[in-house]
Order: sequence, then C-alpha cells, then structure tokens
Amino acid sequence: MSDLRRVFLANSLYGSLGLYTDYAAALIISVIIARHLGPEQYGTYTLLIWISSVGVVVSNNGITTGVMKFVGEARGKGAPEQAGSVLLYLERLQLLSSIATCAVFGVIIALAERIVVDTRAQQLLWILLPAVALRSLYVYYISAAKGFENFRLAAQVHAFVAPLSLVIVLVVGQRGGTLKDFVYAYALICLLYAWSMRFALFRRFRRPETTIRNEALVSRIHRHVLYASAIVALELLVLRQTELLFLDRFSTQENIAYYGLGRSLSASAMLLIPGVVTALLLPVMSRTFGEDPSLLGRRFLAATRYILILAVPVVTLCEVFAADVITILYGKDYGPAVLVFRVAVATSAVGVISSSASSYQLGTDRQPVIVRIMAMVTALTLILDYVLIRAYELKGAIAAGAFGSVLLGAGLLWHAYNTLHVKFDFYTYVRVIAAGALCAVPAVIAQKTLPFWIALPVGGFLLTATYCALTVLLGGWTREDLRSMRALTNKIPRWLGKPIGAFLRGAEEAMTLAPKEPIGQDAERRP
Repeated sequence: MSDLRRVFLANSLYGSLGLYTDYAAALIISVIIARHLGPEQYGTYTLLIWISSVGVVVSNNGITTGVMKFVGEARGKGAPEQAGSVLLYLERLQLLSSIATCAVFGVIIALAERIVVDTRAQQLLWILLPAVALRSLYVYYISAAKGFENFRLAAQVHAFVAPLSLVIVLVVGQRGGTLKDFVYAYALICLLYAWSMRFALFRRFRRPETTIRNEALVSRIHRHVLYASAIVALELLVLRQTELLFLDRFSTQENIAYYGLGRSLSASAMLLIPGVVTALLLPVMSRTFGEDPSLLGRRFLAATRYILILAVPVVTLCEVFAADVITILYGKDYGPAVLVFRVAVATSAVGVISSSASSYQLGTDRQPVIVRIMAMVTALTLILDYVLIRAYELKGAIAAGAFGSVLLGAGLLWHAYNTLHVKFDFYTYVRVIAAGALCAVPAVIAQKTLPFWIALPVGGFLLTATYCALTVLLGGWTREDLRSMRALTNKIPRWLGKPIGAFLRGAEEAMTLAPKEPIGQDAERRP
C-alpha cells in the first residue's frame, strides 16, 4: 500500500473518531436545548448561533484554508521550517482578523436598535462576541492540525471536550436554564475547545520562532486570503442559511427553528461519513501540487468517486428514518422539520461531493474561478430567497436553499472536469446511485415492521451490507481500494478486524465482475 493511501485511510479513521464523538455530543445537546426551550425560543437560539457562526466565518475568512494549503504545500516540498513559519504568520493574521471582526460586530450591536432578532435577545449578542473570537481560534488551530495531516490530534481534543460540553448543557438544563443560560453555556464550550486545541497543537509541534521571510510566499498567501475572503463572503449568502434572515422577515420564529434544525441535521449527517474525507482533501491536493501536479487529475477522480460512494448510503438512511429521528428525538412539535431535513440532506450531498473540485481549485491557486461561480449562484439564490420565502415561507426556503446547494456544487464539478480534461464516468456514478436506491428496500422493511430503536440499527446494518455488496458487484470500488482497506484492518482489534478483512478479501476476489480499468485511478483522459 502506498504511503499516501495509508496516511489517507489512517487520517480517515482518526477523523471519523473525532467527528463521531463531537457530533454525537452535539446531537444530544441540540435535543436537550430544543426540548427545553420549545420551537419559538429555539428559533431565537438558532438565529443567535447562526449569527455567531457568521462571525466565526468572517473572522477566519481565507486564513483557515490558507494554513491547510500552505502548510501542506511546504510539507510536500520537504520544507518543515517553512510550514512552521506559515503557521506563525497566519496565526498573527488570524488574531488581528478576530479583533477587527469583534470590533465591527460590537459597533453594529451598539448602534442598531434591532439586529435580525427581537430586542429582547439583543443583549445576548454581546455574550456571543467572546464566543466568536474563541471559536475562530479553535477553527484556526484545528485547520493547522489538518495542514500537518495530524487528524489524531483533533480526535483526541474532541474526545476530551465533547463529553465536557454535554455535561455543561445537562447541568444548565437540570437547573431550569433559560435562553440566556444556554448562550452562556455555548460561550464556555467555545473557550474549552479553543484552549484545548491550542494546548494540544503546540505540545505536538514546537512553536516556531521566526515568521516567513520569503516575500514571494507572503504575496501568494495574501492573494489566497484576499480571494478566499471573497469566496467566504459569497458562501455566507449561499450555504450559510441566509434563508433564516428572510424567514425572520416574512415568517415566524417557529419556521426558523424548523428550517435551522433540518439544515443543521443534514449538515451533520454529511460530515459524519463523507465529510471525513472532504476534510483531508485540501492538504492532499496542496501536497500533490507541490510534489507532482500531473497526478492531480487522477486524485480528483478518485476522491470524487470515493465521496460519492460514502455519501449515497448516508442520504438513503436519512431519507428512510427522517420522520422517526426528528419526531422521537425532538418531539412532534418539530414535525415540519422532516421535509427540510429530507430535501437538505439530498442537496447537501452534491455540495459534499463537489469538495473534491473546490479542494483542487484552492490547492492549485484557482481561487478566482470559485469567486466567479459563487457570485453567479449567490445572485440567483438571493433572488429566489426573496421571491419564494415571501410567497411560500418555509417551503420557499426549502426550495431556494436546495437550488443554491445543487447549482454551486454542479458548477464547481463542471469546471474541475473541464480544466483537468478527465473523463466524466457517468455510468459508474449512476450505478452507485442505483445501488443506494436498491439498498433502501431492507431498511424500509425494518422501519415499517420494527420499533424505532431496533429498526434503526437493524435497518442501518442491512442497508450497509446490501450497499457494500452492490457497489462491489456493480464496479464502484477498485481492487486497490479493497486491498488498502484490508491492510488497515490489521490496526484494529482482531475480533473486529478479522471478519472485516475476510469480507474485504472476498470482495476483492469478486472484483472479477467489475470493470478491469480502475475507476478514478487510471481513468481515460479526454483529448
């Protein structure tokens, strides 16, 4: 097994562990808060946290992708000292950006009588200012760890902080916490994540003493941050749920809660499995660009196929169990969020799959392309937001959000395929999607005949087993994929690794039914 493939799969494993721990705690926390506050107050809480997330994104703008890109590129060139200097330089830039962002937000809060939310909640925005700064630092440090391709570090931090976060929210809930109390809890959790990630990062990597001295590199970093900032500004208008603002203007707080809940659950679902791979792509593409740019097309195809294979069963499982999950976890009051969740999880998959394209474009200094595509999608999405939400409220928000996600993902993929001159393997992708549709049958049977807490694991197992068999038989995986995964089973406990290894060995033998040409590895280039 090649070193890159081994590191990629190991990082996928550690990334999965970290994300599963973090999002399991986040799911329980959201259930506690939603049930405790009710739809109306939870709508206000959702909007407050959304404003905080906007502050984090604005504060970090292109700096987080910059640290992943340029640290990964330096490592690909065999220059660890340069990687450390990049880390220090961008850390200082991030601190300045956080201070400026918080100052601007503070001025806006002080001058505005009504900022998006009702004035009763306006004072809570002041609590969010330190939370924005702390969360921004955490995101920067975890991006730095990704640049060094050390996903084990992030997994360890998540394993430590996620349970503490859950305990904090449980205590607040048990003491009859109000909306204000839960916002304070959010700020405290941001502090725990930022401090823990910083401590872990600089304990593992020695803090550099000198910053960048290469003026050409500084110029490239500034150019990247400038374009990435424009991308972030446009992304805020397409992917960061701007529908919440229009719902606040034309609809009710309850609809804000339904839409925010459905979209956040769909984002979490996509991050849990395919999202683990997307987090690895920018460092890998940047390192490939530094080592051998001729391999970019091959790795783009492999990444796109791999993410598609991972995303399809997640979408299928969510579509089958959406109503049960939301009704049982959040209560019948949140029933309207089911439609939001079902549509959002399907359209979010397009965005996750297109991350192979955006990672290629960012990793090869093609940021202007992303800016142009996003500018077009942003204009169309905002027009649809206004027209559809004003007329149809929640259903209009669902349609507008779905349109923006699909159009943006399709545009990024179209550009990458045409720039790299690689073949779009339409029939392979159709076969993978068909496998996902067929594997829904046993899951639906389990969902209709068994109690939820039994149906979910049984249906999930049957769906996964059926999907694995179908994707192997239909040619979704390559022999090299199966061989690499089988080698990785040696690192997990024998009682689990042995049966998985036996299954993968059998699947490898069954590959005689699959296409002989490795899809995504040596795919035919178009003339």
